[in-house]
This record gives sequence, structure tokens and C-alpha cells, in this order.
Amino acid sequence: MQNGRGGGDGLTQAVEMAVIPLLLAFLGLAADDRLGTVPLFTIALLVLGTAGGFTRAYYAYRYQCDLEEEKRPWRSSGR
Repeated sequence: MQNGRGGGDGLTQAVEMAVIPLLLAFLGLAADDRLGTVPLFTIALLVLGTAGGFTRAYYAYRYQCDLEEEKRPWRSSGR
């Protein structure tokens, strides 16, 4: 938790992981409806949004781990 805002960061990440894939799926649904290709774009954009959300969460987690590791007294000094 950083500056008491750890819960807010987690909530933001949870909303991103839920809303972005759904938004992309709705855009895919609109494209499918317009082009007559149901459910090609819906599924493709849903999978893309989900993969993007998990990828972003992974790299955010790794970044936080690296920041926390830098604060530790036992970290390697590169010697």
C-alpha cells in the first residue's frame, strides 16, 4: 500500500480488467452487426481486451515488485 491508496489502485485495476474487455466486445458486436460477420469481431476483440488486461496487470505487478525489492536491505548491489 502506497500513501494509503493501495485499495484505490486495486479497484482501478479491477475495473480496467472488467470494463475494457466488455467495451471492446460491444465495439466488436457493433462491427459484426454492421458487416454481417457475427460473432467474429465480438470474440476477437473480447479476447484481445482480456489478454491486454492480464498483460497490463502482470507488468504492473512486476513493476511494484521491483520497486519493493529496491527498498529491501538484502538486495544485491551488483558486485
